[in-house]
Amino acid sequence: ATLLDLAERRDAEGKPVISLRQHELAERISSTRETVSRSLRTLKDAGAVRMQGRDIVLIKPSVLRRYADVE
Repeated sequence: ATLLDLAERRDAEGKPVISLRQHELAERISSTRETVSRSLRTLKDAGAVRMQGRDIVLIKPSVLRRYADVE
């Protein structure tokens, strides 16, 4: 599953949002919390996601798709 697949709702701007803690996301994608943390930091630095409390707002789906294609 990709982050786009896991988005459960949209924020006020219409951006997809994942409402999972990092350890929950790691369990869902069969990874570790540390790997999820590093990956989210990379995606945040690339401007693809924004952390808002415990929510992960997917700002640039096109960037996320490129990362998913590489994996």
